[in-house]
Amino acid sequence: MRCEQVRVFSDREILYARAQRDTSVPYNGAMAFGRPKPHDEVRAAAYGEWLSSRDPFAIASFVLGLFSLIEFGAIFVFGIAGTILGTVALRRLNARMHQPNGRVLAVLGIGASVLSLLIAAHFVYRWI
Repeated sequence: MRCEQVRVFSDREILYARAQRDTSVPYNGAMAFGRPKPHDEVRAAAYGEWLSSRDPFAIASFVLGLFSLIEFGAIFVFGIAGTILGTVALRRLNARMHQPNGRVLAVLGIGASVLSLLIAAHFVYRWI
């Protein structure tokens, strides 16, 4: 019997080969969404730039407002925290006129939070 030598590729070699689109290195595992395209890097960089230019309190307010609206305000903490963080974000954005990004997210977060609290109050006081 002839014993063939099998080469084991390191993770660094596999990642480098994927980046270079080299087909000589086998792929270890299944890709969830297909191969990355060149424009995916550009889109990821644009998304990162968009996200970093927004106020973090406005983003948190929007996310908490959506969570609160999805669960119809059953957990009051999300609605109250979304309203408070949205107000803090608007105050911070008004103080910094040179970077007004995130105002829409803060307003949407406050709106969703208040709407969910109103829905929750309607359901709670309806049964009392």
